[in-house]
Amino acid sequence: MNPNKNTTATEQLRASTPPSLASVQSPEILARPSSATFRTDPKLLDKVNESVSGLPEFISEISVDDYFKHVLPPLPIHLENKVEEVCNILNQNGTYNPTTQRWRQFPQDPKDQSPDEPKVFLPLAELFDAIVQAAQQLDPQLEPNFKLVVDGYVAPISERGNDSHPDGFFKITDKALSEMRKKCEVLMKKEGWEDDILKLMWNMSRILALDPCRRFTLGFTIEDRGFRLWILNRGTLLKTQAFDFMKDHRKLVTVFLSFAFSSAENMGWDPTITFSHRDSENRRQYNIIVKERVYKTVKTLSDYSADNPLGRATRVWKVQDAQGKTRVLKDLWLKHDRLEEHQIYENILKDVENSAKPEHREKARNAVAVRLLTPLEHCRVKVSGIADDDTNLVILRGYDMKNAQTTPLMSPSKPNPPKKQSIGFSFSDDQDAEFVTEASQDSGLQVPQRVVHNSLQETEIPNDQRYHYRIVFQEYATTIYDERNLANILTAITDVLLALRLIHFAGWVHRDISGGNLYYHKERKIGLIGDLEYAKKVDDQSRHNVRTVCPFSLRRPTITVLIYHVGYPLFHGAPLELYERPDPMDIPLGVVTPAPPPFNHNALHDIESVWWVLVYTILFNEDPAGPSQNTSDRQQLMNELFDGQMKNNLRLSFLRDPQFGTCLPSSFSPLEPALQEYARRLTAAFSAAEKDYPIIQPLASPQIHGDCIRAFYTKPIIEAITSVEMTYVKIRAQDVPGSGQKRSGNHLGEPEGSQKKKSR
Repeated sequence: MNPNKNTTATEQLRASTPPSLASVQSPEILARPSSATFRTDPKLLDKVNESVSGLPEFISEISVDDYFKHVLPPLPIHLENKVEEVCNILNQNGTYNPTTQRWRQFPQDPKDQSPDEPKVFLPLAELFDAIVQAAQQLDPQLEPNFKLVVDGYVAPISERGNDSHPDGFFKITDKALSEMRKKCEVLMKKEGWEDDILKLMWNMSRILALDPCRRFTLGFTIEDRGFRLWILNRGTLLKTQAFDFMKDHRKLVTVFLSFAFSSAENMGWDPTITFSHRDSENRRQYNIIVKERVYKTVKTLSDYSADNPLGRATRVWKVQDAQGKTRVLKDLWLKHDRLEEHQIYENILKDVENSAKPEHREKARNAVAVRLLTPLEHCRVKVSGIADDDTNLVILRGYDMKNAQTTPLMSPSKPNPPKKQSIGFSFSDDQDAEFVTEASQDSGLQVPQRVVHNSLQETEIPNDQRYHYRIVFQEYATTIYDERNLANILTAITDVLLALRLIHFAGWVHRDISGGNLYYHKERKIGLIGDLEYAKKVDDQSRHNVRTVCPFSLRRPTITVLIYHVGYPLFHGAPLELYERPDPMDIPLGVVTPAPPPFNHNALHDIESVWWVLVYTILFNEDPAGPSQNTSDRQQLMNELFDGQMKNNLRLSFLRDPQFGTCLPSSFSPLEPALQEYARRLTAAFSAAEKDYPIIQPLASPQIHGDCIRAFYTKPIIEAITSVEMTYVKIRAQDVPGSGQKRSGNHLGEPEGSQKKKSR
């Protein structure tokens, strides 16, 4: 297909991408009948209209033979070595003419037919059925598990209300679904789940393309007579070389037989996560197996990262076990060189314990453990109960990617303009990607950019080997975003800083502090830290050194460079009386070797992120009992600080001198001097850390955690705000016209009741 030179990059993408990558049909297809796209999983990239940055510029291309050997679902036993017999039946009944080398359903080449493309390829469904029927003549007991539906005007059902219209898709049969559900039913009965739950398990007509149920997706594209096969899993996107589906009719027969009679598992479905029912609000719920236990989802807490076609695809649910206890379940795909979250949890606690004096080790470990989400159960997801699910060893059946060729995904390759890029310049949801810093021409602020390669040979294509991992946490707590009581938020932040103090001095940094993974546990009245998947030891020099920026948290080392050697006067008022709280502050600290300069995430970036969480909280919330009298000033400050753009020097100047003016409700006013003191202490700690630059000593101010706590967690402040119950200001800054591009899958994690929930 030759894209029209006047079309946009996004339109070219829609017209040329494989199944399940384009979420909308390209309008130019109607004028160019030489291409059709068939998708079996239509919702992997919701926001293609806004950004194509989640897709790689180059992908792998392999031979059709290699695809047949390593990707295509194996033929059922009764059809092994029977493709030639099926072809003979098709020759005899006139479906295929070996003399003219043409299918009966396609008397003309697609490019020579009517420009109405859906009609051009409508006969594909008839051809698919004819091939299936020929196979059934050899073995009448064969029943297809999938049926090809070709209709460019039908939108298959999707996890979040897909409104796209693929040219075609594969519809799974009730028989295939029944096979998948058997193990789950057996386990549920064993654990004592009620019978009425089992009766609700399968809504057969609505299971198609439920994103959480998919491990990978297969599909094909046709450009005139050129037929390509595709596979997308969370580590790899590849296509085959094209073959002529008229002349190479045996290959087409093999493909359609494999698709028709494949098991659901071999077509990408996950047998360990199965559709259960729709709740009272018409949202889908699932039964998920972790080891040998079944958890029933109650609510989706986070799933935006799964929108990106490559990467971790992290999904988080509120779930219940067989005893009705509420838990939190996380499902994701990890690179093989990354530790699992339960391992990170144990390693942190072990190092915290070892960093304290012998008589304080148990106290130190417990002080941190009580402030972290507790792993209850975990596993690497197994396929058929045997092999750990893996993007290469299992899904690609061990294919050696060195045999693949590198080819552009679309032509011409065109980077997304900066204003269209998503916050954090995220190329996928895996934020361990390597970055360098480049100076912005218009702002002078150093901004992280992905490493640029100079040649095709140096270009990195998506060939990450990932494994499928699940973890269940014991606690279900309220995120800082969702907590409505201001005093509870300060209590949670205090506990977070208390835990970070011990974690940092044990040699670890969290690297992903935000209001979506800091929690307040109402029953225990304590703050918790979650999402340790990016936590790292400061002396770990693996390539995963830098995290991308969350929109409100400049936890990048660029901040330290920019404020290097700048002194700030500290507040020298009367000693602040710390409000009542547990005393892990008394535990002796360990000693950590400074991380190499200059661009490693360090402890001060975690502490800075906590400060931005507090700023975000008081700007994006209102006190209905005494609302702000100057909402326009508040909106302006929101726009300036949280505009969804990384090139924002205003954040730096605001950190150096935070002034809220008259935009806050009067009940929030005690926090303004507290945040100013926190910022002064923090910036002074940054300056001390860089005194001997390029040697950076993040904990050159060992009292920094306590200084920040004492800035806001005092008796007068807590007593003044205890009764403040907040309401969320739902107008986000980047949604205001002119304030910047909306983001697909943002990190802001809007609270419950907002348009799209993204935080736990």
